[in-house]
Amino acid sequence: MAGALYASSFAYVDPDILSFHWTAMLLTMVILGGAGSVPGVMLGTMLIIGYDKLFIPRFSALLALFWPRDFFIGAVPDLRGTSFFNFGLILYLTVLLRARKGKGK
Repeated sequence: MAGALYASSFAYVDPDILSFHWTAMLLTMVILGGAGSVPGVMLGTMLIIGYDKLFIPRFSALLALFWPRDFFIGAVPDLRGTSFFNFGLILYLTVLLRARKGKGK
């Protein structure tokens, strides 16, 4: 339904629209919130979008303010590049915790 709405709004469909970054984010949202729970998926969506769109840019700006320029440490690290690692870590930990929770039943 979302794809049909997107295609009718922009009158253009391309497979590159949904990149790997978005696919990883969507999978993380669903797994984090719970695949069978609509409120859970909505909560997972809010957490992941808040992390990706609010926390990372603000933390990057704060890190750039305090990053030492007089020492030869290097440039300010790009936290956007760690998103794939962070989403993978969230997926792994969520599945691991749910598997352990399921064994205790």
